[in-house]
Amino acid sequence: MGIKNFFQVFGSSAIKRTNKDFKEKRIGVDVSYDIYRASLGMKSVDGLTDSEGNPTLLLYVLLCNVAEYKKKCSGVCYIFDHPSPNLLKLKENKKRSAAKKKASNELKNTSDNDRKLSLEKRKFGITENMINDVKKFLSLLGIPWMVSPEGYEAEHLGARLMNDNIIDMLVTSDSDTIMFGGDSMIRKARKKGSRKGTYEEYRLDDILDEYKLTKEQLVHLGVVLGCDFAQKTRGIGVKTIFKRGLDVKLTEEQEIAKKYFLSKCPFKENMIVKLDPNKTELINWLVNDKCFNRARVEKILSDF
Repeated sequence: MGIKNFFQVFGSSAIKRTNKDFKEKRIGVDVSYDIYRASLGMKSVDGLTDSEGNPTLLLYVLLCNVAEYKKKCSGVCYIFDHPSPNLLKLKENKKRSAAKKKASNELKNTSDNDRKLSLEKRKFGITENMINDVKKFLSLLGIPWMVSPEGYEAEHLGARLMNDNIIDMLVTSDSDTIMFGGDSMIRKARKKGSRKGTYEEYRLDDILDEYKLTKEQLVHLGVVLGCDFAQKTRGIGVKTIFKRGLDVKLTEEQEIAKKYFLSKCPFKENMIVKLDPNKTELINWLVNDKCFNRARVEKILSDF
């Protein structure tokens, strides 16, 4: 996800944030990030199911996340990846599929509960049903959402929305947000012992100023380190990237990735889906179809 070792290389530019820092901010949320973050924090990926046996625990966690964003921000918009695979990521997607298959095979032969949980999360993947469920409950809540154009990433669209002053920052763990020219990305604090509700903010201008780089030079270093769209340059890593990175002659694959990072994601206002909220229909759907506890759902939605 993103530039390899980005947060080690540019970690000194991170700004510590808490919930109060987002009070007047308009945020975009990378849907994939929110779903995967929810899965990593669960004791069991398949802990709750609906009447047809489909897992719903993720939907419950995401519902809680939406409520949290609504409380601490002035506006929120969810951004989905396009359902068609990005042709520039075919190699990376193949690697990820192989890793999930390996985890799935190992899961069949292990009896250790902790190892099972780790493998379950490693083989976890976002399904079409999950995406459709998220779109439905966002629509019923009246929360705006959009899908990135074919061939573009959610982070790419998020960067464009920041450039157009529609959102102020993107909640994601994908550093590609910065490579695509996004002003600001926010992720949950990763340091051991970090308190709940603490975050790290990475700002494009801060990184360029601190490391005396142009936007194009930053992207050049990013593709040298390695990304989802191109293999890294061998022999260059965290310790040598600033000494030798800018002198590296990029491969054809890396040049294509660099050009992609510097491109502009298409955007039109009609891409934003925002429907009138219908809490009654939402509650009935979650309780009757998804087997949620009515009292718990009503409590979460009481502030909407």
